[in-house]
Amino acid sequence: MRSSCRCRPVEYEELAIGGLHWIRRTDRTGPGHVVHLSPETTTSRVNELWSLIMSGDAT
Repeated sequence: MRSSCRCRPVEYEELAIGGLHWIRRTDRTGPGHVVHLSPETTTSRVNELWSLIMSGDAT
């Protein structure tokens, strides 16, 4: 499992179970924590998505 730095107000984590993978985004910029999950997908697709997020190219 990979994760971005917890020291930032928005954190990303790669999660996996039973061959499915997804990315959890936790936003702490406002009151409370807002959590979003990507759709469950394959290893190769989550790797692509992770690279896009970490490079700042995800839309």
